[in-house]
Amino acid sequence: MLTAVAAYIVFLPTVAITRDLPWHDEQRLAQIALLMFIAANAALALASARRFVIAPAWGFISRRMMIALAAALMFGAVSSALAPIPRWAYVEWSMMVLLIALGVCVASMRRQLGDRFDRLLIGVLFFTATAYLLKVFAGYAGALVERLPVHIWWLLDGFSNPRFFGHFQAMTLPLLVLPAMYWAKTPLSRISLAALPALWWMLAIASGTRGTWLAMIAACVVVFACVRHKGYRWLKWQLGTFLAGFAAYGLFFFVLPGLLSVQADTVNRLPDIMNLSFRDVLWKRAIEYTLAHPLLGIGPMHFAYYPNPLAAHPHMSLLQWAAEWGLPSALLVLAVVLHAGMAYMRQLRATAGEGDSGQFALRLALLASLSAAAAQSLVDGVIVMPYSQTLLAVLCGWALAVHQSGASLQHADRTTASAGMVVVLVSALLLLWGVFPEILDVAGRAGAFDTHRVQEGLLLLPRFWSRGWIYE
Repeated sequence: MLTAVAAYIVFLPTVAITRDLPWHDEQRLAQIALLMFIAANAALALASARRFVIAPAWGFISRRMMIALAAALMFGAVSSALAPIPRWAYVEWSMMVLLIALGVCVASMRRQLGDRFDRLLIGVLFFTATAYLLKVFAGYAGALVERLPVHIWWLLDGFSNPRFFGHFQAMTLPLLVLPAMYWAKTPLSRISLAALPALWWMLAIASGTRGTWLAMIAACVVVFACVRHKGYRWLKWQLGTFLAGFAAYGLFFFVLPGLLSVQADTVNRLPDIMNLSFRDVLWKRAIEYTLAHPLLGIGPMHFAYYPNPLAAHPHMSLLQWAAEWGLPSALLVLAVVLHAGMAYMRQLRATAGEGDSGQFALRLALLASLSAAAAQSLVDGVIVMPYSQTLLAVLCGWALAVHQSGASLQHADRTTASAGMVVVLVSALLLLWGVFPEILDVAGRAGAFDTHRVQEGLLLLPRFWSRGWIYE
């Protein structure tokens, strides 16, 4: 299971599996395959009448949180049944259930492997960022050699939109400094390991993705508010790599292109940093849907059922959940997130006496990653895009296990574990029922849409697939 999760993280942003599909659709198909693998473990556990990897992991979640999550999902299930297109609504509902199951499985794997899991997953993230940077610099070098314009958004492939790459950066920047902080044994190795987060910052600056900047500012504020001076070392490493990344940005996108008389097309968002880019229009529409259908919403994924010229989702996680799942479900999810976040921060403050230990730094970095994801989800589709969803579920499971490390884990009783696995299995069947008619046709539709988009200048407005609008 760890191999499957690692393969998804490494290959989906770096390797184009087919030539016909957009990156978004490739990542979605691979995500479905990964979640089906999770569901297969649940099915095997039921068939063998024994506890499997997912079964004991339900014990990570307290009874109160399980009840709150179950109630939120129940509201979503009823909303899906009453939605204009139940098939699509249940696709979204089942995806959320299976992503929760993925997080629980990650927590279980970390419980079994202990500190080795931490090193493995940090290594996976480090390797993924390295591979992505190699791909970017290969394109950059090719542009310089051929005297072509260096366009940052052309270099940042692997995602259908650079903003989706920004989600990945915001969730990994807090973790990528850890190898330089704790693994390096010599000054040279420390500089070598610090080069990667510095170059990662360079891409974050060059892409002009304001959501990433907001996310990292929010993460640093949360860390400082939580542990004060105990977080200074991590904060100094973030500031140092940011400054190094800013210097690299000047070198690679201004100095070198200028010396070679090559045009560098960068994205400067500072003049319009406060511009909402029509998000206020989307937020207003989501509020209108919530007020019109406060109890059950318009149905999961159904923001994409009523077309508009801007986007198939409102670029705001809380408003999206309230508009589509209903206000009670949104409030329950918000309560779970706040309760979990406060419990995590209380424990982090309680362990602040560990100072600069690696485990304390890991807990702190995971808090920063999740805070960054939460902040960015308030202005962008972190809970919508396939790679962002999957990575967020992995980080949540990782943080859950780290939070529970050292505590005696009370296994869920047989009835609760079996019920949870049945829900996972039913969700997998609903997901297959919903997407099977699409999978065989998605490549042809994507190609036709790309041709149409080039001819008529249409924007790509993704939701579940690259063509974001849902229909019968």
